[in-house]
Amino acid sequence: MDLWIDTGFHCGECMEVLVDDQWVKTRMEMNLAREWYLVGTPYCGDLEYVWARIPE
Repeated sequence: MDLWIDTGFHCGECMEVLVDDQWVKTRMEMNLAREWYLVGTPYCGDLEYVWARIPE
């Protein structure tokens, strides 16, 4: 049994992302167009290159 399996990100996942050189607390949600977005940030859709840090 592998206890280190990461199930990935889900709606409501909390994190901090870098917006204009400042870390902003946010959470990941999905809009009606089925695009991921980060609440309170300009980021929506392709989030692959967004700098993020996840609290432990």
